[in-house]
Amino acid sequence: MEVICVSLSQEKKVRIEMRKPYDNTGVSKPAVRVGKQGPTEGVVEEVAKRLKRTGIVKVKVLKSCLKNYSCEDVAEKLSSYTGAAIGEIRGHTFVLFKK
Repeated sequence: MEVICVSLSQEKKVRIEMRKPYDNTGVSKPAVRVGKQGPTEGVVEEVAKRLKRTGIVKVKVLKSCLKNYSCEDVAEKLSSYTGAAIGEIRGHTFVLFKK
């Protein structure tokens, strides 16, 4: 597929469209980290607060949490507790979107 761009703004648009969906979320670093106690009330409150403020939250599950929970379990629990949608799970990190 060959792309011919007329202006610089169109070239930027093409580059953005070629990125992976995970990169288009606009979130670069995890805002919330889930530790060895898992998805506690404090974690749920923090995720809910950030979802209300920005509409999107990136969450990282630390290795100490992975002994008792899987990343998918944590994502599903936080999603159900906060009413958010799971965007994508990649490794030990996932993104939640406001529904």
